[in-house]
Amino acid sequence: MNLYMIHYSNNLVLPHTLNDIQHQVLIGGLLGDLGLTKDQRSLFPRLKVDRQFLDNDYMNWQFNIFENLCKSPVKIFERFDVRYNKTHKYCSFRTRAVPAFLDYYNTWYPSGTKIVPEDIVFTPLILATWFCDDGCIISEKNYLTLKLSTESFGEKGAGLLSSKLESRFNCKFPIYRKQKGKDQFFIKASTLAARAFIKDIEQYVIEFGMSRKSDKWKEHNFNPDSLISRNKILDDLILSLEDFSIKKLSGESNLSFDKVNSYIGKFLQNEYFTKYSSNEKFNLYHFKLTDSGRIFFSS
Repeated sequence: MNLYMIHYSNNLVLPHTLNDIQHQVLIGGLLGDLGLTKDQRSLFPRLKVDRQFLDNDYMNWQFNIFENLCKSPVKIFERFDVRYNKTHKYCSFRTRAVPAFLDYYNTWYPSGTKIVPEDIVFTPLILATWFCDDGCIISEKNYLTLKLSTESFGEKGAGLLSSKLESRFNCKFPIYRKQKGKDQFFIKASTLAARAFIKDIEQYVIEFGMSRKSDKWKEHNFNPDSLISRNKILDDLILSLEDFSIKKLSGESNLSFDKVNSYIGKFLQNEYFTKYSSNEKFNLYHFKLTDSGRIFFSS
């Protein structure tokens, strides 16, 4: 069979559209570890992914989504890492060259390098797939931190994803430069945003067999009222003032400066306030309620 006949066969036999689940898993995967490749001999791209064997259950779940597009099952192999003089175990799968991937390839790889499309739309399944590929949760005491690796998309791509997440969850998902002088940025969000993100994806992460990631938040208490002992007098004052100093809160609540300062400090990491320098002689800093803080203190 010549090359033209192979192309023609794939064009007739393999699908030109993905089903909805395949579409979502592909989008989430392209934000993470999945890649589309297209060589000069093929009219259509193929999907490929390699993972550490630790995530073999997740790999098998993902393979089952695209099994109708594959000729071979998940493969297990070992690779020697010269940096650490150690052999590691991996799993992988590849699909055939599929017509249905062509539009995705043209959108995500317009010049051969993967980018984030401007019109990307998130769903819980897309976010869960992205998180399982390139996300993690750090749990410390009563605080959670969500990290999403977006280094390969540069500042523009990371900024776009951050903006989309903030619109979806009405929380801050700031980006940070990974290394000075490098166009590599990642997303890191604190407790309120992490909690909202987790609630969107939790059912899928458990289904994927990624307990090593979901265990990080399993013991965390998601009831915001139980994170910190609340003070209704301060909560009401914060809501009414919206912009204040510690001294002003202390004076109007008849509570000590130290007690008010400690109360405000507990919420700063959650980005319920923004802190800025003041021109007042005895009030070096002021605090301004954020949108997420307004929701929290009115709850």
